[in-house]
Amino acid sequence: MTSYKFYQIDAFTSSAFEGNPAGVILIDKSWPNDEILQKIAREINLSETVFVQKLSNHKYKIRFFTPTCEVPLCGHATLSAAFVLFNKLNLKANQLIFNTMDLQFQVDYNPKNKLVKLKFPLYSLQQLPNNTKISEILDLPITELYACDNNWKMAVCENEFALQNLHVNAETLTSNAYGQLIITAKSNSEKDFVYRCFVPDLGILEDPVTGSAQCALIPYWSSILNKRELISQQVSGRKNTITAQVNANNISIFGTCTTVIVGNLMF
Repeated sequence: MTSYKFYQIDAFTSSAFEGNPAGVILIDKSWPNDEILQKIAREINLSETVFVQKLSNHKYKIRFFTPTCEVPLCGHATLSAAFVLFNKLNLKANQLIFNTMDLQFQVDYNPKNKLVKLKFPLYSLQQLPNNTKISEILDLPITELYACDNNWKMAVCENEFALQNLHVNAETLTSNAYGQLIITAKSNSEKDFVYRCFVPDLGILEDPVTGSAQCALIPYWSSILNKRELISQQVSGRKNTITAQVNANNISIFGTCTTVIVGNLMF
């Protein structure tokens, strides 16, 4: 029988049942094959399950799976994995390095307030010329539309209230090539901006809190608002707050987590 330590973590929140839940699986020996990894993620059935293995002193390999496929980067699952390593395994250092499929990035931890800082890449933004089609699909006036890295598209609207009350159809999004879609608007509150993320291409209609979306959102809103550090909220129905700042070559994303379930995965 095979057994792995399993944690379910609510990310970007200090309260249980808020933020975005992720499964964290610690791989202590050799990696299972990809079929097994996918079956585990499907069984756990959260938006992402992250698999973590120690490579050397403070360096870890990390992979992300939705219930249907592997993805190259996931913010809330990275945050959850770092939180488990720092807070549950009591690492002596307050810094580690994660290696994904094609990235290496640094993670820092403040044990006083249990705040994790991720250093994520800046996504490129290529403005697309025609907003009419997506405005009609969403029944929401879109003022700007961008193609981003990792197959994302980002749409900008002017009405936060309309964004909060938006209902979308997964089949309509995927059939029109908007299966990984960020929609954002300037906030009417103390936050700088709000957003929602729809990812039916990855088997998830809407992600509750999407840390990797900040890779596109932060450079955009930093330029628009002329601010280096910004506070945002994903208006998906689960309470969350993300603080992020733009740096010369990357962004820093700050967040904390709450442990909801600890157990053993056995098969």
